[in-house]
Order: sequence, then structure tokens, then C-alpha cells
Amino acid sequence: MHKVLCFALKVVGGQESIVACEIERKLKLTGADVYVDRVFFPKKEHTIFNSRKPSKLDRALMTGYIFMEVFEMNAKIRESVNSVSGFLGFLTGAGHSKKDTPLPLREGDFNLIQSKEVLKEKCHENSFFEKGDFIKVTDGPFKNRVGRVDKVYPHKKIVSVSDLFIGSIMPVELDYSKVEKK
Repeated sequence: MHKVLCFALKVVGGQESIVACEIERKLKLTGADVYVDRVFFPKKEHTIFNSRKPSKLDRALMTGYIFMEVFEMNAKIRESVNSVSGFLGFLTGAGHSKKDTPLPLREGDFNLIQSKEVLKEKCHENSFFEKGDFIKVTDGPFKNRVGRVDKVYPHKKIVSVSDLFIGSIMPVELDYSKVEKK
């Protein structure tokens, strides 16, 4: 079995999935895929709340970078990858004299990337809130207080809550992880 080397590729941020798929396609077209084990990018699973229904979405953990595991780096692979739109360059070491020759990641760095490849964001059990819901604060200075949700900011995972104090109408913004439905 060959030793696998991992190379970091700088790509256009937000386009990691598209560029990774295009690199795989180009490698197959040129026949260079036999030298490549896989092309990947570490992902983090996010939950998005739209139209009262949560949906899951994978986002790049390291925006602007994808990784390629190869058995042997050669000119055929470099040419295939360089022709892909959205590819900005191989990551090379500081002071490395040959700009076109990528350096593989150190084994420790490679193992760290592998361990973070698929991270699941801790999602609060009752993380979907609507205006008018009654909630109980589970952490912080307002712990054990009950309030009513005035506004929901799903992209920030924050709810604006009022009536935490008797007679108070001053809203307080709280993170989803600090509240639960009552």
C-alpha cells in the first residue's frame, strides 16, 4: 500500500464544494485520478430554520481551502488542478523556492484535518422558536426566569425575549443555547 500525501489547495471562498467536484471531474478526464485517493474539504453541519422547518446544510470548516490526498504528486495532477476555475494555488512552505511544486502537509497537520473532517455543531434540543413562545432561561444572569419571544433571529441563533421581570417590557437578546421552550 502506498503512503498517502495530503496537499492543501487554496480556492475561492464559498466555492469549496464546486471546485472540489470540478477537480475530481478534471482528474478523471485526464486519467490523473489513478494517483489521487480523494479530494475533500472539512465540513461543519449547520441547521437553518426556514418556513418553520429546520434543514441541515454543510459548510466549509476552513473557508477557501480544500485538500487532496494523493499517492504520488506529478505534473499530470498539477496541470489538471491548475486548469480548474476557482483554484487559486497550492499551499507551499515559507521560503520554498519552487513556486509550482506543492509541499505535502506534515503528518500531524494531516491527522488534525482528518479528525475535523465532519464536525457536527451541537444543536440545542428545542432550538426552533416562534414569536409568542414562552421560554425559560437555562443559563446566565436571567437563569430560571420565564419570558415571551418577541423576535427570532435564526441566522444568529438568537431570540429577543421580553417580560423576564414583572412589569418590564425591555427586550433581552439570548442565544438559543441559553433558553428552552416552556
